[in-house]
Amino acid sequence: MGDILATRSGNGLAVADQRLSELEISRAGAAVASEQARARQDWTVGGGARALAGTDSVALVASVSIPIGRFDRKQGNIARAQVERQRAEQTALALQQAQQPELDRLLREADAAKVQATAIRTD
Repeated sequence: MGDILATRSGNGLAVADQRLSELEISRAGAAVASEQARARQDWTVGGGARALAGTDSVALVASVSIPIGRFDRKQGNIARAQVERQRAEQTALALQQAQQPELDRLLREADAAKVQATAIRTD
């Protein structure tokens, strides 16, 4: 049977909760980057051949489409994604601050129990 106090160094549910929080923050950051990428307007360039009816001729056709991004800059979506990222960061911080005192208390109790068990064994 392993020493329960050895879990201080990186195992256990607290580490899993922290990793989950980190992944949620990372996902929210990726959502911000995605919304920022969607805000950029893409040019469209096309080309091809077109058959002209009646003359049996072929013409080359080229097209360029440049969107005017004056009104649709997706600022609302970007702001929403940034707020979600901040919410994830604050939630992770609150979870850590809520768990740390309880973890410290449990570790102190485990230390006391270990001392008591050692004293019982020596008697």
